[in-house]
This record gives sequence, structure tokens and C-alpha cells, in this order.
Amino acid sequence: MEAESQVIRVLIVSENATDQFGGESILPLHYFRFLRQANVSTWLITHERVKERLTELLGEDLQYVIFIPETPLFSKLHSLGLRLSPRVRAISTQFLMQCLTQFYQRKLTKKAVKTYGIKIVHEPAPVSPKRPSALFFVDCPVIIGPMNGGMDFPPGFSHMKTMSEKVLYFPLRLVSHFVNLVIPGKLFANVLLVANQRTKKALPLFKFGRVEELVENGVDLSLWTAPGEFVKHSQQEVHFVYVGRLVDWKCVDILIEAFKHLRININCKLFIVGGGDEKENLIRAADYLIDNQVVEFLGWLTHEEIQKLLAEIDVLVLPSVRECGGAVILEAMAMKKPVIAVNWGGPADYVTQSTGILLNPTNRQNLLLELIAAMDKMAQDSMFRKQCGELGYQRVLEIFSWQAKIKNIIEIYHQVILDKHAK
Repeated sequence: MEAESQVIRVLIVSENATDQFGGESILPLHYFRFLRQANVSTWLITHERVKERLTELLGEDLQYVIFIPETPLFSKLHSLGLRLSPRVRAISTQFLMQCLTQFYQRKLTKKAVKTYGIKIVHEPAPVSPKRPSALFFVDCPVIIGPMNGGMDFPPGFSHMKTMSEKVLYFPLRLVSHFVNLVIPGKLFANVLLVANQRTKKALPLFKFGRVEELVENGVDLSLWTAPGEFVKHSQQEVHFVYVGRLVDWKCVDILIEAFKHLRININCKLFIVGGGDEKENLIRAADYLIDNQVVEFLGWLTHEEIQKLLAEIDVLVLPSVRECGGAVILEAMAMKKPVIAVNWGGPADYVTQSTGILLNPTNRQNLLLELIAAMDKMAQDSMFRKQCGELGYQRVLEIFSWQAKIKNIIEIYHQVILDKHAK
């Protein structure tokens, strides 16, 4: 019995598993690939919409992927969601699409458990602690997470909530407790993994399984490698970079305003990577800076292009005031780059005083002043930048690398299997 309990056959279940959609979609892909690299027999259930990309990425391992079929209803909900704001879309059409996906996931999971002798079903996404899961009574233990949520705006930025958010969010969060009874995957899950205490507090009220902490984000150190030597761009100026969506809560407008002040006395340049609803407004705000070629909007870049850019810049800046995660912070730290971020949400979990500078989001004016001071400190003190980069790399190596995460999750798998056989 003891030998049998040590055998792990894992099924990763997630709506999207790809490196193309950004955000949480890459998490299940990482679990699948790293577990297989660790010689753990692993299968994956994900949506057919990512099949083309997975065919490129997985090679022979594609045979271990089970696809959820595309249907006309998925397409209709997707089209409707495009007419809504991102945050309202997340709690309406995306939610309905995820419920439809859950139906297929449960059906395919029950079949896979019987067909492949699965010992553990693991659902790493969606990462929202409120989203229901249909992975209940699937004939083997279920692990959900790591989840990361329970986020709201800092009090000084509560004005950024849209009217629809103010009207819908509270009742929907209240209703979510009962939805998780109707679709009771989290109620019956053996383990609920959370990234932090904030997320733990946001879990459904009703649950039988134990709750454990495990970091949500991670970085692949085989891809995001620090330069062998200190890389310096050709011009004698300090280069800052922002990477992410161009939406209001990312506060890129405050970054541009801070850069205008910094540029008066400091020889520096700002690269802005990404796209989104605010792009045109931000381009107008940076008009003469673009003309003077000290601010560049680079659009969306591939992972390879971002790696090259991070190797050459001096500082990553992420002034977002509503960031549950922030994987780009870990990628920059893995490349020994210092970080400036807001002391709120995910960045507060990643960045310390020894690896970068955290800004207090008291209000817009205070955030602007602290950002100017932080960028000035980074620009003036190259030794401080280097020290932050070195210590940031060590922090990623010990806590946030995917290599370390996979070791932790395998230990959790073993414990769940042992618990099952002990009953």
C-alpha cells in the first residue's frame, strides 16, 4: 500500500493553457511541462482554442492533452464580452464561459481518471478564489490553486471603480458563496492552495478541505537567465521599462508624468511595452517625449523580445494599484534587474526593501512624488541598482522559480495521496 501511495499520476485541468494569452493562462502549461520534466506522469485538459499553439510547443507530449471542444455558444459569449469593459466582462460573459467550460471539464476529467488511473486532479486556474469549480466527485482527490485574489483598489484610488463595479461587485461576491455550494468543487476539494492571507480571506465560506499557502506566480530560470556580465546599452543614460496592459489601474499615466520630472535633470529613457484601452491617451500624454525619442511605445513583444529588452535596461517600473500577481516583476528579478512597484497586492509579496523600492499608494499625488524619488534614486545610484538586482535574483532562486514550485507541489501531491490511503 505504501508503494502504491507514492505513485503520482496527475491531471492538470484549466480552460486555457498557453503562453499566448498572458496572465494566468500560462500557469497550467508550466505545471504540465515541468511535472513531465520531473518524470511525473501528467495529462492536461484545456480548450481547443489553444490546440494550434500547444502543437508548436509540446511536440510528442501533445498526446497527453485532452481538448475541450469549441462550440457556437462559446463564440457568441466571447463576441458579447468584447462590448463590455474588462472588469465587467470578467464577472459576466467570462464567468458564463467558464461555467460552460466547467461542464466539459468535469465530464472529461471523470473519463480521464478511469482511463489513465489518475491519482490527483489539479486545477491551477482560474486563480480567482470566488470562481466556482465543477471538479467534485471525480473519483480521486482534487487540488485547486494556488489562487490569488481578494483584491480591491487602495482607498486613495477607490475613485477608479466604475459605476457597474460599485453596483455589481458586492452582491456578486456575496452570491459567490452560495454559487460555490451549487457548483461545489471548492466545497469538496481536498486542498485549496492560496498565494497569501488576503486570498485565504476571500475563499468561499463553505469548504471541507485544508487550506495551504503556495506562491501563485513563478519564473522559469532556464528561460529568464541573468546576463553573464553587467549588460549596458551603448548610450550613457539610465533606461526604465514598463511591461503590461495599458489600462487605467496600471497608472502608466503617472509613470509618464514622473518621467517628465525626472528627465529635467537626469539623462534617461523610458520604454513602454504592451497595449490596451489607454494607449492613445498615453501617447498623447507623452507627445514631446516621443518626438525627442526618450519615450518609446513598443507594443506587445514576444517573450524572447522582452527577455532581450530586460537584459539591456536598468530598472523595471510597475506602478499598478490593482495587481494580484505581476509575473514580469519576477522575470526582471530573475535577470538581476531592480524593481520599482506599488506596495499593494502581488508586488508587495515579491519585492522587498533589498530588491527594489515599494511605493505607498496613499493617493495619486503621493504616488507621483514617491515614484519620482524612487526613479531618481535608481538613476543616481548604480551600486544600489546592482545590489537590488543581485538580491532579487537570490530571492527568485529560493522562492519563486518554477523549479522550486514543482518540488513543493509534488510534496503536496504525495501528502494528499498518503492522506487518502490513511483513511
